Amino acid sequence: MPPPKLVTTPKNYEELDGGQGREVFFRPHRYRAQDLEPLQARVLVHGRAEARECPLHDVSQNGAAVEWSRGAGVEVGDRLRIELLFDEHRVYGGEARVGSVREQDGEVIVGISFGDGALLDIDEILHLRDIRGWQGRDGLGLSLGHKPWAVPGHHDFKVLVSELALFLQDSEQQLRELESHLAWHATPRCARCRPARWRASSSSRCAKCRST
Repeated sequence: MPPPKLVTTPKNYEELDGGQGREVFFRPHRYRAQDLEPLQARVLVHGRAEARECPLHDVSQNGAAVEWSRGAGVEVGDRLRIELLFDEHRVYGGEARVGSVREQDGEVIVGISFGDGALLDIDEILHLRDIRGWQGRDGLGLSLGHKPWAVPGHHDFKVLVSELALFLQDSEQQLRELESHLAWHATPRCARCRPARWRASSSSRCAKCRST
């Protein structure tokens, strides 16, 4: 009797046997709120009164879990109208269905799935997290409040400085365009100041540094 084969012939992807119908189950990866810091995640639940804000527990491509206050009743199957925001960026707004209600670490966690088969662009959220958390070489990032030159207040003075900076930038562009339309001898420069224009002639005197 031949010994049993311990190694089978590898199969292509198309040859593999997989589940069918209800046997197929895919659960997208869930990201906890801590995994997405420094983004501030929040869920706004809209009702008949003003919107109620719930902290985000975790989020995936097709749903989320939020920390629910004990005073507000909710049941599996309820339909909610929500907004999911990271900082001020809204990634989802619309209907959501309550799929689970459980207690974890003393908090009521409500699992919801987004309506109409909506799927979040998780890559967009991760890119936003990376941009928000970027620190750079100086470790100060892009936040204005962390810059050593940032000074609170003095708004009128800052407006004047900003207008001056814009004026100088605009003037530089305008003067550069004007200079391109002038004859070469109308803006005399020596070989040291403007070598490209003065290599052809050394008999004129430079109006800037008074040398030839």
